[in-house]
Amino acid sequence: IGDLSTVILCTVPPATSNYVQRVGRAGGKEGAAVSLTIASAQPHDLYFFELPEDMMAGEIRPPGTFLDAPAVLERQFTAFCLDRWSEQSNPKPVLPHKIDAALDVVSDPEHKKGFPFDFFDFTEARLDILIKGFLDLFGPEELTPDSRAALERFGRGDGSGEGGLAEKILRRLNRLALERDDLRKRLQKVGSAMRKNRDIAARDEALEAELEELRQARDGIYEMQKQINGKLTLNFFTDEGLLPNYAFPEEGVELRSVILKTREKPTAEGGKFKAVSYEYIRPAASALTELAPGNSFYVEGRCLKIDQVGMNVSPIETWHFCDACGYMERAGDLASVRTECPSCGSPNWSDGSLKRELVRLRQVVSTSFDRSSRSLDDKEQRETQFYNRHESVVIPEDAERRAYQIRETQIPFGFEFLGKSTLRVVNLGQDFDSSESFRLGGRDVASGGFVLCPECGKVQTRKAARGEEELKHDLSCRRRGAAVPAPLKAVFLYRELQSEAIRVLLPSSSADEDSAMASFVAALHLGLRLHFEGSIEHLRGCVDEQPIPGTSLRRKYLVLYDQVPGGTGYLKQLSREPANFLEVLRKALKHLTDCECATKSDHGTDGCHRCILQARHR
Repeated sequence: IGDLSTVILCTVPPATSNYVQRVGRAGGKEGAAVSLTIASAQPHDLYFFELPEDMMAGEIRPPGTFLDAPAVLERQFTAFCLDRWSEQSNPKPVLPHKIDAALDVVSDPEHKKGFPFDFFDFTEARLDILIKGFLDLFGPEELTPDSRAALERFGRGDGSGEGGLAEKILRRLNRLALERDDLRKRLQKVGSAMRKNRDIAARDEALEAELEELRQARDGIYEMQKQINGKLTLNFFTDEGLLPNYAFPEEGVELRSVILKTREKPTAEGGKFKAVSYEYIRPAASALTELAPGNSFYVEGRCLKIDQVGMNVSPIETWHFCDACGYMERAGDLASVRTECPSCGSPNWSDGSLKRELVRLRQVVSTSFDRSSRSLDDKEQRETQFYNRHESVVIPEDAERRAYQIRETQIPFGFEFLGKSTLRVVNLGQDFDSSESFRLGGRDVASGGFVLCPECGKVQTRKAARGEEELKHDLSCRRRGAAVPAPLKAVFLYRELQSEAIRVLLPSSSADEDSAMASFVAALHLGLRLHFEGSIEHLRGCVDEQPIPGTSLRRKYLVLYDQVPGGTGYLKQLSREPANFLEVLRKALKHLTDCECATKSDHGTDGCHRCILQARHR
């Protein structure tokens, strides 16, 4: 890359830091470069086309450092323990270079010899020394007592909702081992089908086509299995959030792409095509839509259509929703005996339509031919799919809570710190006229979800679900070619995050003030950035609504939550004194009133990217 002398950006980057990072790839060797940025017709690009100096010489916001975040501490402590383990000489520790050796060990739990069990024995025997050594790296004021106590619980076997160090590592390894085992079984089924096909002496085009399809399936499964076995152990630990990962604060979603390329010299055994497997990881927040079944994901010059969901790592779950508020819980004994919503008291809890089947999105698959997957950029804009979403904020009974409100005012306003909250975002799918509507969270929804085979996870089209097209199944699926098609499943997708939050009571109870609320949210993000004097990309917001009993109005809350699991301490610090939060609002107001778009009569805009539009991408 040192020889690169020219960079062309097809769109204007989101911020100055992104711009500097991208154009900085050129000129490394000569010290001079040509950088060209193409502005599209989007408002963001057009603004910086008019004022390019705001992008080229704008403010660079430093990233945040989260010493008090439980999830960050857990990952750093795991890395610390691995370092101390690797320093041992008797016995000399063996960390397998590739993950297949560790998967072989966890698949045979009776022996418990080798990594990771040797590592677990080391940490258990020296746990007190390891915890003290790690905590001594921090100054007396750098970690709160709560963070220190949480780290000790993690080391001793009770981490932030997912168990301790050993339990988290074993859970991730066992999940990958099960996936590898599932691929082996599928490979055996495809091999058996190929032998049966070859045993038929009377050949025709249909049999040859089936054999070629089986070869493609065999090669694709083999490549995915090979990719799992060949993954570097430390890369696996980083991707799974077991070691420090600065790209994704929460667990990511995996896309396995199988590209079928034409062989230069077809063989009788290999067939016309060879399979090449690729792996991509996306943060769960964006993957819920980007990697939704049937959607297209653009990467490395390809357009990959998602045609399968990994059911072996994401089993179907039954959940119970509320018709009036955002509350949701897993269906079980407690949910079945309720007569009303535990959050808002809605009496319609027992309505059968409120029970829905969900899949927690962890892995998807795309299989396509090399030529058809090429993204030729023959369209000005990529095809974007829009989905209905449902956001749920559940506050556990044992959560730390501190609430403040402004008294003696005509406008109701207050805020509350939540030391623990569970945010769930559900992708309900797209609206279809044929879908039967139901009440969910105070609104009518006509989304039919995503239709899948419950065993192999193959995505079905609407026509196939209605019987107008042939159903799609993986070649190893026992439902493929069945005389009586088994029922499909229409599921919703969801992600889950447990973290700290601030819930703000908004001075609005009507349904026609969405634009004012969006402006308030953007102004609040502006104030937070000014208050913390740096990047606040880890802080996001959603709206939570609760019905007001006896009226048709709804009480609206802005829930400001931390994307780092367990929280970073930013919101807790902000809510220690009510004056801190009010100061955030004052800083935002002052910045808005002093901005050029408000002080210059010829500016011609109501807000700009120097002030309130900075948060537009949220």
